[in-house]
Amino acid sequence: MCYNGGTPAGENCQCPIGWTGAFCELAKCTSKGPNPEYLRTNVDMVFVLELTQQAHAQ
Repeated sequence: MCYNGGTPAGENCQCPIGWTGAFCELAKCTSKGPNPEYLRTNVDMVFVLELTQQAHAQ
């Protein structure tokens, strides 16, 4: 099953722009952001996502 507008292509999916993964389940950046002025070390980032069946159906 392909998500996010992907089309079946063998065992995987052909994903539209902005999506990647075997089933187009992973968002992919389509443009590069600006380079940071400096780099910080020892910094952790945590992203909390909630996936629901309703979100997958869209």
